[in-house]
Amino acid sequence: MTDFVVEQSPFGRIVVAPSLPEGRALFYTTIDFHGQLDAKIARDITAFIAERFQIDATLATCMQIHSANVTRVAHAPRWSECDRCDALWSSDRGVALGIKVADCLPVTIFDDHDILANIHSGWRGAVQNITAATLDAAPIDPARASAYLGPTIRVCCFEVGEEVAQ
Repeated sequence: MTDFVVEQSPFGRIVVAPSLPEGRALFYTTIDFHGQLDAKIARDITAFIAERFQIDATLATCMQIHSANVTRVAHAPRWSECDRCDALWSSDRGVALGIKVADCLPVTIFDDHDILANIHSGWRGAVQNITAATLDAAPIDPARASAYLGPTIRVCCFEVGEEVAQ
């Protein structure tokens, strides 16, 4: 179990996973980006990654639709956003994968072969097996991988009807 560290940043309070291999970073923030990112916010995020983690990366995000759609991301010269997916993966260096969550569970998977996946797992995606779909889509070796679960809504704060529970 990795102990996460809470720090202050230009994005407010962030939670950072320590002890990752060199050239890798994982952090969560609770700052509100008002739904969609834009080029300025993407530049701010990549500048923060470069300053805080000494990693030069281009940000890739997705317009999330609560699905089991998984998209491979290649290194690009500037921020890009997939239009309909809930999981991103890449084997390219210099790619930062960003997902947005409110009450959903962020799942990040690294493997020893430099495969990175970032998953937006809401209840609809969980029912559709979004994490398994990501493992099927990306050449991740589960025996050589680590998964990190980020902050999510707590049971005390989320109520669902019987149709959702089923």
